[in-house]
Amino acid sequence: APKIHTYTVDDGLQDHMFNRNSCFKGADGKLFFGGFRGLNSFYPDKIVQDTAYSPVVITDIKVHNVSVRTYPLSVREGIAANRAIDFIDKIVLGYRENNFSLDFSILNYINPELNRYLYRLEGYDKEWLSVEAGRRFAYYNNLPAGTYTFCVKGANQNGIWSPDMKCLRITILPPPWLS
Repeated sequence: APKIHTYTVDDGLQDHMFNRNSCFKGADGKLFFGGFRGLNSFYPDKIVQDTAYSPVVITDIKVHNVSVRTYPLSVREGIAANRAIDFIDKIVLGYRENNFSLDFSILNYINPELNRYLYRLEGYDKEWLSVEAGRRFAYYNNLPAGTYTFCVKGANQNGIWSPDMKCLRITILPPPWLS
């Protein structure tokens, strides 16, 4: 079945309002539509949907709202001063560092406000949590000691989900008196 795709100002239309009876099909097949703020024209057979998927990356980890890039734990296992956050696959946090957030983004810059995300902290979240592009972070508060795996996946502006997830193993150490 054919799909219907809605185009908006974000895709380059002059406006979301059009004038009545202001459409025309040229001899070469080009369509013209008159709107309140100008004219839209295109060849319908030359419209190609973006079917590629984009990878998701973790862009920052914050402990007590302080980025690990500046936090003293940045020399611990999993985080080296010369490694970008999106290249690490594990992090170890102390028992007092159990309030943290993870920022993430899909590497797709065509209408990024239409990107969507699903994330889950395995061992803590029971279900995948869905967020829109305006809320690209996950926050966890007072997590008990243990090992968790945070995974995030994303969809581009056309709703095409990346088949790959970005995952990060997070270990929160127990207090020394419980070890």
